[in-house]
Amino acid sequence: MALAPAIARKASRAPQGPLASVTAPGHRLASWTLWLLLIAVPFVLDSAQKDAFRLPKALLGETLALLSLFFLALAWQGQEAWRRLLRAPFVAMFGPFLVIATLVSLASPHLAHVHRGLVGLWIGALAVWGWSVGFSRRELGEALTFSVVPASILAAVAILQFHGLYQPYNFVGIAESSRFAIGSLAGNVGDLAAALVLPALLAQAEIARGRRTMLSGLALALCLYGLMVTQTFSAIAGVAAGTLVFWALRLSRRRAVIGALAIAALAGGVVVMLSLVGPLRERSLGKIDQIARGDWNSVLTGRLDGWRAALWMVEEHPLTGVGVGAYRTEFIPAKTALLREGVVFFADQMNVVFANAHNDLLEVAAETGLPGLAALLLGLALLARRIARRQRRERAGREAPLEGADASRPATVSSALAWAGVAGIGVLSLANFPFRIAIALWPICLFLAWILSSDGADEGVAESADEAGAT
Repeated sequence: MALAPAIARKASRAPQGPLASVTAPGHRLASWTLWLLLIAVPFVLDSAQKDAFRLPKALLGETLALLSLFFLALAWQGQEAWRRLLRAPFVAMFGPFLVIATLVSLASPHLAHVHRGLVGLWIGALAVWGWSVGFSRRELGEALTFSVVPASILAAVAILQFHGLYQPYNFVGIAESSRFAIGSLAGNVGDLAAALVLPALLAQAEIARGRRTMLSGLALALCLYGLMVTQTFSAIAGVAAGTLVFWALRLSRRRAVIGALAIAALAGGVVVMLSLVGPLRERSLGKIDQIARGDWNSVLTGRLDGWRAALWMVEEHPLTGVGVGAYRTEFIPAKTALLREGVVFFADQMNVVFANAHNDLLEVAAETGLPGLAALLLGLALLARRIARRQRRERAGREAPLEGADASRPATVSSALAWAGVAGIGVLSLANFPFRIAIALWPICLFLAWILSSDGADEGVAESADEAGAT
């Protein structure tokens, strides 16, 4: 009888799994739908649509995400399951931002754009929320790792396009030798590059775990080479930042020399790819020349125009913003006002209207005002705190009981990947808009759900034992 309290306490500390058994039909259907999303969205297109690439991917991704949530809801039984859903970390982290963004957007005069923007925002948010509590961390991790496969195929198609071996599409007015013709099945070279950032980091995590090293190495090479042929510096910078964070956390002081050699080898590989991708080398030299001349708008390929317009919107609507999805409708008024003030815009800009600010933080500020930006930054701070807490628990869980946690020991692959993914996506978001691109959005949503998974802290400790041989 004396053992009963101890057993009860142990049970209360046991890892919490998904809200329903993985054997439940609804849970299995939800899992299959999630995997279908990862497979179908990268490859779907519809030549009959005006936007043959982005629109079908967006519609299919949102439909499958909602369908997976519907199946998960069928598997949830009892009031306790729904209480756990309301107590999920996502609610405290990003719930305030969702509420503020919705309320301020309803006051916008651009109702058509706002309604579409809010629908996309809420579907993405509900997906992260539902997946984080409906699937186990292991299930999310397996799906996340699988997302490297379609990304590698996309990269391979882009490489074939670059070398003139396979040209599935002939874009009107774009030469086959132009970087804009290297869009693979993403259609847009920037979309493709954004979709390759997270998979490149996931492939490195698999190599660090010592699992499927040959296949993971091939996938990493394809993703890196694919990024090089797209010549998209924001995506390349995102992978570089994530890679540095990952290996800095993974390497102990005793292995600093090995780490330096690994980084040198990676740098050597980049140099080799630069030699193979002549246009990227020429574009890099051109950027260096522009920096020397102080022509920063040319360095940023006109992104300053989008950033200035976003800041103008913040000044005009500091408390309410222009509404989620309404940035594009306010760009022309912003540009007109800035031109009257003597602001010089990028002369070589091909698009008359910026649909996105090419900086997610500035776009959030422009569309939801300063309150929305503050709520988002608070959510990101809480996300970082959660990753840090999990990292401490994982480190403590793999130490001997009498030794205590050693802060000098390397982080687990799980913790290092969490930090690296956040760093890579964050850097990419400063000069791109991955959360507005379906082909990049859904793996990112899956990644966030994996970080926020309710049983992640406990399974992370168990995972560290599996990683011991690769540490």
